[in-house]
Amino acid sequence: MKKLLLVISVITLSTILFSACKKSDNSQGATNGSVQAKWSLDKDISDDYYLNVHNRDTTYGLSTDYIDFRADGKVYSKVDVSLDTSNYQVLSNNKIVLGGPNPLDKDTFDIQTLTSSQFVLHSKQFSGADYYEETVYLKK
Repeated sequence: MKKLLLVISVITLSTILFSACKKSDNSQGATNGSVQAKWSLDKDISDDYYLNVHNRDTTYGLSTDYIDFRADGKVYSKVDVSLDTSNYQVLSNNKIVLGGPNPLDKDTFDIQTLTSSQFVLHSKQFSGADYYEETVYLKK
């Protein structure tokens, strides 16, 4: 449950950015530079599936919520009243790692969409037959 709250916080915090972002249209995929911006959180959809029960939740971002990916590898976020700072790294295979420096505090997301106005992240983590799935929709 503690990890779930961390994941939700990191995702929610990294959702709202207002700066310009370049469209990633090269064959090598996303780069640190292509995600660097201040994004707004549109919504965060999660499903915590355990004991054969889906626990779905959708959180909609407020106009003051943001996630700011900076050039120094840090991501600053404000969701509701929570402020957070973490690390991020874009991997060459259209994945982004959030959290750290402890490996247990890191979460990997697939970059499903990255344009100048939309950034969609997806993660699905299994624990036996149970799993936690999350999709974060960011916009400018």
